[in-house]
Amino acid sequence: MRAGGRNRQRLTVVLAFLLLVGLGPPGVAQDAEEEPEAPKPAPSIAPHVPLDVGANRPRPAASYRRVEALIADLAKLDDWRDGISLSSGGGVGFDPHGTDQEVPEGHPGHEAFTALVALGAEAISALLVHLDDERETELTVGHSGWWGGMWCQTEVDANAAMPAELAAIRAAFPGGWPDDPACGEARWERMQLPVFRHAVTIGDCCFAILGQIVNRVYEAVRYQPTSCFVVNSPTRDPRIARAVRLQWEGRDPRVELARRLADDLFTAPAGDDRSEMGDRQAGAAERLLTWFPEASEGWIVAMVDAVDGPGVAGTEPACQPAYEILRRLGWCDRPAIRAACLRLALRTDSPYTLHRVLDAIDPAADEALHARLVGFLAGTTGAFGESGWVGCFLRAIRDRWPERYEAALVAQLKRTLSDVQVVAEQVYRDGTLLPVAAWRPMLVSDVKAVPWTSGGKHPLERLRLCDVAAREIARQRPDLPFDESADETTRDARIQAMRTVLDAEGRR
Repeated sequence: MRAGGRNRQRLTVVLAFLLLVGLGPPGVAQDAEEEPEAPKPAPSIAPHVPLDVGANRPRPAASYRRVEALIADLAKLDDWRDGISLSSGGGVGFDPHGTDQEVPEGHPGHEAFTALVALGAEAISALLVHLDDERETELTVGHSGWWGGMWCQTEVDANAAMPAELAAIRAAFPGGWPDDPACGEARWERMQLPVFRHAVTIGDCCFAILGQIVNRVYEAVRYQPTSCFVVNSPTRDPRIARAVRLQWEGRDPRVELARRLADDLFTAPAGDDRSEMGDRQAGAAERLLTWFPEASEGWIVAMVDAVDGPGVAGTEPACQPAYEILRRLGWCDRPAIRAACLRLALRTDSPYTLHRVLDAIDPAADEALHARLVGFLAGTTGAFGESGWVGCFLRAIRDRWPERYEAALVAQLKRTLSDVQVVAEQVYRDGTLLPVAAWRPMLVSDVKAVPWTSGGKHPLERLRLCDVAAREIARQRPDLPFDESADETTRDARIQAMRTVLDAEGRR
């Protein structure tokens, strides 16, 4: 029997075993007697004024040639490790501003991928044409191992609040859309035949790039826990390409992109399910500010101004979509956006909100923002209570006002035990020298430097606060050496000697 036949038999046996023991593909109904899940209520789109962005302007021939050349360069994609994932929800992600990662030099395929995303509406028409482009890249994905598997699906993401979008996708599947969200969990029962190798095509890349532009999770190739891969390839299944093209048929790409992004931004979650809509709304805000900043800026400012406003709880679940939007505004330097973020930072009592908005505040906002952070660190502003925020805000002070960082650390050493533990870890990692007098009170503390166990992986896990204090004093006082790797008895003896010397100096 040939190797291919043996592999197919092996995978068939594994899948049958998984289904038998109840470990089949996620979502497969393992018990036929279970009652079907009640359908989720559909989200809705809040009324809003349409964006006036104007139609696509005629472009010179050179512009068309550039787009075609970039698409041709996708064939040179050659390395998964350089950040490319053929999923619009991961890997390179939406980052046309270059804030998250740099395009690797000497990899024209990766440069083309990022450049096409940055073009936005200008690239949509060409990307639609090339969805069934079968030219292969240098990337392949395969699965021939004993555990897991790889198979094809027909997953095409859509905003459930847009019936026309769903209708266009369903029209591309005359016999029924196997991955129709209306089928609920039953769609997993229609898992298609396994595949063992897939050569990534230019059409697959165009599918993923379109997803990044239009704020949809178009996953040409994605990982499926555990040890599985799912392929949604428009070149393997032409219906996927048709499902995307039907949504744009006869429409101006620029006008349609603005309309859909605006609808995404104003999509209200159904019931209490806010987290599911958070990513879509935040993605829409980021794309609108990228390609239509003048037209959409007022909306985003109003949303930021509503966070932690009257009647809105400053908690993560209640404001999830808005929090996601705040997290993605760090690249935006538009004055109105930065001013709204500063207003939010100065009024919020939620450390979660303040942390989310920090990156979007103009670095020139020195005194007001510094006072706000110091207020949170001192516990005098809002309900602080969680030591996790201490490290976040100390690092913010370090990055914005390095000359004030030492004073902030020293002040925090005088607060609660958990604050001291955070400072101990902070100085261990960044090497900041604090005055000997600030560490002297800690020489009597037998409390662990880090209050958790990580299996010996954390550099401070075996140390006490007195050990950290002794180490920091020894860095500045060569006459008071301290070996943190010594056994506890030896360390205790050195700490006692340090206390004796320092106390004698203090009495002089």
